[in-house]
Amino acid sequence: MSDTTLPEFVNYSLPVDRLLQLGDANGTAIDWPDYLAMGLTAEHIPQLMQLATNVPLHTSEEEVPQVWGPVHAWRTLGQLGAEAAVEPLLDLMGQLPEDDWVCIEIPRVLQMIGMAALPATLAMVSNRDLSTDMRGSPLSALTLIARKYPEARETVVAELTSQLETAATNDAEWNAFLIGSLIELDGLEALAAIESAFATGNVDEIFIGDWDDVQVAFGLKSPSRLPGGWLPPAFGFSGRAGDSHKARKRGTDQRRKMAKRSRKQNRKRR
Repeated sequence: MSDTTLPEFVNYSLPVDRLLQLGDANGTAIDWPDYLAMGLTAEHIPQLMQLATNVPLHTSEEEVPQVWGPVHAWRTLGQLGAEAAVEPLLDLMGQLPEDDWVCIEIPRVLQMIGMAALPATLAMVSNRDLSTDMRGSPLSALTLIARKYPEARETVVAELTSQLETAATNDAEWNAFLIGSLIELDGLEALAAIESAFATGNVDEIFIGDWDDVQVAFGLKSPSRLPGGWLPPAFGFSGRAGDSHKARKRGTDQRRKMAKRSRKQNRKRR
């Protein structure tokens, strides 16, 4: 394989370069290997960060083990609790907002890093100049952090509730994502803001269901029908991220098309 096809491939030293030989990460998508057993330590964090954020390598369509190196690298950063990696990993989510591996795994990595990841992640979620796509995965990370660390929950719930106060002018999908996170955090204190958001008619019910569904999710009502809504992979997805980069991109496109078709059908019924 030429260096031009796999940029920076030759720039990693032992034991970091061993990550380039591990190959397909699908088989360990749920239970990650103990990468530290390979001799990786805090001294390797700079090279691990370089590999984890190697976008050309990660997005390469070449059928070679090296393209999985970034996935193994960011998992290692999580196991090391590498606080220095927080900003680069958030930047990576901003660069690749539709990449399933990034959307699914980086939030878990940030949760592993812990409270040190909270300020920068919160800042990205709070940045209303960013698109819904760019903030979706950071929101998932923020939710995971708040679930693991009770001391973060109050701050996170307050921020998400505050954002729902402008539901009428927010993106409808973003409102749905905010509500999904509040459900994950058992944010009953946000119930009034959630109800008000639904009252604006600007919540994408394809993603989260309707007000009745939300009350059922909070345990406030008994279900009288099958729940509506569909949550994106960032919320609770625990399966395989895809067999190839093409498969990941194709899957994301299909989900978006399904959501758009459903919205069109709903508009026709009104």
